[in-house]
Amino acid sequence: MYSKILLAVDTSESSELLVEHLPHLIKVGLKEVVLVHVVNIKEGGDFSEKLQAHDKKFLQRQKAKLEQKGIKIKVKVPIGLPSYEINEIADKENVSLIIIGSHSRSIVKQVVLGGTSEQIIRDARKPVLIMKLDIKEDRGCSLFCKNIFKAILYPTDFSNDAEKTLPYIKKALDAGCEKVVLLHVQEEAKIKPHLESRLEEFNAIDRDRLNRIKKELLDLGAKNVKTIVEMGKAIPIILKTAEAEGACLIALGARGRSLFGEMFIGSTANNVARYARMPVLFVT
Repeated sequence: MYSKILLAVDTSESSELLVEHLPHLIKVGLKEVVLVHVVNIKEGGDFSEKLQAHDKKFLQRQKAKLEQKGIKIKVKVPIGLPSYEINEIADKENVSLIIIGSHSRSIVKQVVLGGTSEQIIRDARKPVLIMKLDIKEDRGCSLFCKNIFKAILYPTDFSNDAEKTLPYIKKALDAGCEKVVLLHVQEEAKIKPHLESRLEEFNAIDRDRLNRIKKELLDLGAKNVKTIVEMGKAIPIILKTAEAEGACLIALGARGRSLFGEMFIGSTANNVARYARMPVLFVT
């Protein structure tokens, strides 16, 4: 799950922070990292090859730091379009996870990789972890949470895609996870007005489902597992719960497939990624 990752970087302070965080993933099985910086052909133009040579030197320095931690490192600096190149390398290297950076509150055009973060997520055929970066003029750049596995929010609709996320949460217990919050949102638009009389029945069924997941996690050694069932609109409830429960990570399934079999991010997951302050893990 976390043994081989692709980390999309550039030469900024933000990338330095992401690289420094990687040794924390050793506890969840990290052994190999593919460091990737794409020289955006649209921006580099005729200077792309010179930029490529310059950026390779920077990544080699990052490689040396990580190798001291016992992590196997590959460096790749292709010239092309970031989303395409990153997802192609992720497939060819058969990584188990892609990590990219994003500013808190929004996925912005220039993130840690010289391309559009949102496009990378949309095209991804591998799980994606968005590391949220807090950038302030007076304090510089910092990660939202040093140990992203400390407290995890798991919103689930009990679908197959949501279930694929559970093994990642179970593995996080090895990294000192102190709290897991299991959340199910009864979508208001689906319940009202015709099914409102059955709300308590639905709540009882879904609490039972959450309690079964809770038991699994407790049996695996989880310290604190909380269950929440709430009716309303999924996105604001997920974001509100993440803040209220002090989540360091929101882990959820990416939902839906196109006619061509390519994964795209469902509206709920996409908006959680866009507006959450904390890191978000999408499992495809």
